[in-house]
Amino acid sequence: MHGFAFNINTDLDHFKWIVPCGITDRTVTSLDKLTGTHNDYDHLRKLTAEYFVKVFNYDEVNETSITEEEILWQIENRNG
Repeated sequence: MHGFAFNINTDLDHFKWIVPCGITDRTVTSLDKLTGTHNDYDHLRKLTAEYFVKVFNYDEVNETSITEEEILWQIENRNG
């Protein structure tokens, strides 16, 4: 089984410690690295869900209602 990841404003330093998907001859990138601009996470999350539904012929998508700020708070305040 495989998943989907869309790195928007991601700190790519974390990927130095793993081999994502076991792919050794490629690097990980993000939209902000490719475009050189900080992107609106919430807007892109909604757009991605909309296009995913269209491309894969789904009637609807149940998206997580977590914001970029909540994700950053969880990362900064995690235990361990």
